[in-house]
Amino acid sequence: MSKNRIIFYSVFGVYQLAILIFTIVIDSNVNALLGVVRYVPALKYFALLGFLLVAADFGWAWWVIRNQKKEVDKLNNESKSLKAKMFDLQEEAKRDLASGKANTA
Repeated sequence: MSKNRIIFYSVFGVYQLAILIFTIVIDSNVNALLGVVRYVPALKYFALLGFLLVAADFGWAWWVIRNQKKEVDKLNNESKSLKAKMFDLQEEAKRDLASGKANTA
């Protein structure tokens, strides 16, 4: 996993931990729920941040898969090209060997 990916998942983990702590605090102290009402607009933005983090992860995964497929296709084409060159060299060696036998006979 790349360093950038680890940083991204660390941020996402902190986000999830903050939500967990918030829900535990509210669950343990229901009276604090009325005090949280003034933070509802901020919670909306925090929820939007979570959605954007998930969307970014899907986008990043799609980008990585697309690049890996391109790399595999490139390597397959290179492999086919090298196999064709090797076949040509083998055929040339067979012709040289056959012409060498014909000259000695």
